[in-house]
Amino acid sequence: MAKHVFWFTFAVMQFNSKTLSIPFQEIPDLDISTQPEYVRKVCEFIKDWLTYDLRLATYDFTIKTSGSTGEPKDFILRRELMIESAELTGETFNLSKGDTLLCCLDMGYIAGLMMAVRALVLDCNLYVVEASGNPLQDIDKNQKLDFAAFVPLQLEKIIEETLEKLQLLNQMKAILVGGGPVSQKLENLLQKITAPVYHTYSMTETYTHIAIRQLNVNPSPFYYPLEGVKISQDERGCLCVSSPVTEGELLITNDLIELNPDGSFLWLGRADNIINSGGIKVQAEKIESAAEAALKKMGIEGLAVMAVGLPDEKLGQKIVLLVESDMQGGALKLSILAELKKNLPRYEVPKDVMLIPQFERTRTGKLQRGETVGKLG
Repeated sequence: MAKHVFWFTFAVMQFNSKTLSIPFQEIPDLDISTQPEYVRKVCEFIKDWLTYDLRLATYDFTIKTSGSTGEPKDFILRRELMIESAELTGETFNLSKGDTLLCCLDMGYIAGLMMAVRALVLDCNLYVVEASGNPLQDIDKNQKLDFAAFVPLQLEKIIEETLEKLQLLNQMKAILVGGGPVSQKLENLLQKITAPVYHTYSMTETYTHIAIRQLNVNPSPFYYPLEGVKISQDERGCLCVSSPVTEGELLITNDLIELNPDGSFLWLGRADNIINSGGIKVQAEKIESAAEAALKKMGIEGLAVMAVGLPDEKLGQKIVLLVESDMQGGALKLSILAELKKNLPRYEVPKDVMLIPQFERTRTGKLQRGETVGKLG
């Protein structure tokens, strides 16, 4: 069995920046009872992976879906398909034996779990830090890191708060960002990074990413499927995917896309985020993109926005723009509406703008529309 190095980087306050270097094969015998939860999670998974026995049929792993479109539910991951996904990632991003992969996402979800699988399958080292807003904060700027995946908020904080850590990012073969939309503000910040940064299209059911679009160097609005992934549309215009990881079965999503002849696609939004206002169907994500542009023009960046349909006696649903802000005052609302009227058709302009102190989010940071609207009263 190959000797993998498994690094734990402990928080400064608790462990005085102590770093342990542990070969993978020693983890099953490691006493982890006194370690932090994030350390125990990754060690328990690696122990299960290394000690599984097909004869006992203990080769599947259970994980939670993200919960972005409803309550998180259990999903059974099959070992052979996890290996297939890890190998596809390795081929796509030219990962090699001895490379160091950064795991800074919760092991309870597919993105964090698959980083550990990639290290095990591809003979790579694994550098683990606790999932946090700025996972590079306590990593030495000279540490070798070759590959990482972040959620949008993490990358935004890294660039804004610890620009001196940029060399950690610039040395990487590839940087992935997923788990939510990439704002125009973040896309602008990513131009500071010289290593390629990719926005991933991924689901728990596809064992993470099956398509990527580049965000810097040669940015593109289009997602390009990975090798062996086939993209099509159903009668609604929603994305359908089949790949070796789905074993050729067609997986139907609720994501509306424009499909190009070369198989690439433009993501438009979710079918369940369509607002039917007076019989006209409006895509919430289109309004949100226009709202972000309007706020930027007004010199305001970093505020989350959400377009929703609220009950209306005349229209059935009226379009309302929610802005995550604790600011007060009608002047801001009027300014946003004035900007939106310049760039949206009349029927897509929100009837109202509401300032909400805090949106509801999943544990992985995805916005929850239903829960946020449910708390409006």
